[in-house]
Amino acid sequence: MTEINNEDLNLKDPKVYEIGYLLVPLVPEADKASVIEKEITSLINKLGGIIISESAPEMRKLEYTIRKMLNNKYSKFANAYFGAIKFELNPADINKVNDAAKKSDNILRYLLIESSRNNESKVRKVEDVKKSAKMKETTKSVVEEPVAEKIVDSKAIDEEIDGLLA
Repeated sequence: MTEINNEDLNLKDPKVYEIGYLLVPLVPEADKASVIEKEITSLINKLGGIIISESAPEMRKLEYTIRKMLNNKYSKFANAYFGAIKFELNPADINKVNDAAKKSDNILRYLLIESSRNNESKVRKVEDVKKSAKMKETTKSVVEEPVAEKIVDSKAIDEEIDGLLA
């Protein structure tokens, strides 16, 4: 009888992954979908993967500038298109997707994670994040206000304690 290795089984069962990416703003607005199709989506399909969901890349202002080597010199970017793709793929092939994203001149940054089919993307809009931060500031300022101290007469407290003990 042959022994089955659990690690071999894990590599044969497809898993769900999600890749979030920042696309360089040099890509024209009309071409951003075709660039992502060429760079990521077609590779996933070629490897036998299944696209579960995809969010269209939207231009966002970055919190800090990001440098990327393009044409043998560094370019700095303060804006980028942000998008995400959720897909199912054999774990043995995920390194090919990772390598393609790493080598792409059009992808500024990316994050590739293992996900689950059921959960929705946890990406929040910038406005929601700012509202949340503002709520925390408001709550913090209310809590930090000094509480008016009650003037207590120690003689009255002593009399009350004596009355309780008696």
